[in-house]
Amino acid sequence: MTNYATLFGFGLFDPSMIKYKGYLDRFLAFTKKKKIDVVVLCGGHTNLKFPEKSEAGTMAEYLKPLLEDNVQIKIEDRSRTTGENILFAKDYIDLSPNNKIFVVTDSVRFFKVYWMVLHYWFGLSKEEISSEWLKIVKKIYDNPKRKHIALQLNDIKKNLAFRNVTIVIDTHEHRTYKDAVHQLASEIIEVEALYNQSIMNDFMEMSKVKEVARAKFGLS
Repeated sequence: MTNYATLFGFGLFDPSMIKYKGYLDRFLAFTKKKKIDVVVLCGGHTNLKFPEKSEAGTMAEYLKPLLEDNVQIKIEDRSRTTGENILFAKDYIDLSPNNKIFVVTDSVRFFKVYWMVLHYWFGLSKEEISSEWLKIVKKIYDNPKRKHIALQLNDIKKNLAFRNVTIVIDTHEHRTYKDAVHQLASEIIEVEALYNQSIMNDFMEMSKVKEVARAKFGLS
């Protein structure tokens, strides 16, 4: 049995970025707690100011000396979007039922990540993924110990899994409310893009604009 853990980048990493560092430090603790054998770091060359650097590569530079000696690091550095993170990460993961796979994400991307894992890794249809999501929600609402009416993040954290894959929601906080809104707004677009090539083309054009913005306001 092999335990895998994947982690998605938030742009190029630098140790001076306190929240980003906290994100990686919590992931490091998670790999030790779960006895992870293979770490898959995802994130491409998304900053035009530093074309030689990738999100995955900068995360690896920080994590490699801190991980247990027996842990393998796989670097997925082609992706530009969350969907590509998941699509390309599949090349480094053995989905055999005897293995365990943990996909670590933040609290504003978990739905999109869950959807795309079922789409890209397991080949489920739109209707099948919707059905699986409804099963999770129903399980939460059927729990007699729940003392609140609204669906809450802690409820979802305990139930977000499919077969041998578990989505782990990290406590990473975005820099501003605007950053969170950007991620939430992109969820529906990127999911719909899976089924509509025209939307996918538009979404990838938007990603190019984001790369230009990162070059202007990114690391100096």
